[in-house]
Amino acid sequence: MFFGKLNALNGDREKFLKYPLTSRFWNAAFNFNLALDRYPYSAPGAGFYVAPERGPSLAFLVLDSYNSPRTSGFENLGRNGVFLYAEAKQPTKFFGLPGRQILAGLYGTGSFTDLAPASFIGLPKTTTVAPEKAGTWTLLWHVEQQLWVDPDNPERSLGLYIQTGLGDGNPNPIRGFLSVALCGNSPLSGREGDLYGIGYYDLGLSSQAKRQWEGLRDERGVELFYNLRVAPGCHLTPDLQVLHPGLGPGDTALMFGVRMKLDF
Repeated sequence: MFFGKLNALNGDREKFLKYPLTSRFWNAAFNFNLALDRYPYSAPGAGFYVAPERGPSLAFLVLDSYNSPRTSGFENLGRNGVFLYAEAKQPTKFFGLPGRQILAGLYGTGSFTDLAPASFIGLPKTTTVAPEKAGTWTLLWHVEQQLWVDPDNPERSLGLYIQTGLGDGNPNPIRGFLSVALCGNSPLSGREGDLYGIGYYDLGLSSQAKRQWEGLRDERGVELFYNLRVAPGCHLTPDLQVLHPGLGPGDTALMFGVRMKLDF
């Protein structure tokens, strides 16, 4: 059991998520499930986690509805209901390789402004005063499956990671979300410290959001990165993205970047 001011953004430290954000994909679509746009990532809360020897591990979390990363969060505690999050994780052993399936659901009991932007999704500003709507929900299904595991070092592997999400479409502007990624350690001899990944995502916005903002459309993209271990404590990561933006009439964009990380 746990309680207090919670950092729900980094709640899962298993499998490929053990790699820090500064070592893997740049695009948020491959690091988080964007269907959780209403999820308060930093707020007071409480919950429990149960991991039996057999069967799925279960988690339940209650969070205040206000996202408060820069304050204690107690100044707005309980003013607009709470978010209830339930999750079940089932380990798998397909093809003799480790993996897991995750089912989760989120429900907000408060009242929220229709289609107002929340955490990740930045919608255009409007002067129209939108009414409030009571309650919001999101359903999630994740698949993580190792495709290759180094027989000499089980910590080195290549995995397939699939995130899917279904939102209510209003007040959550996200109707559907899908990301598919391959990510893991380099199998090349002498490059054991390198990481690489390639992924595709599709972010489906609700019909209500598209009607309210002219030019709004579904967004999709592809990303490829290679995290090169130059020396102990020094990593260089070239990254390439092809993005079809969700706000028209913007053209498909090609973005290239390089990131260097130094650990002292």
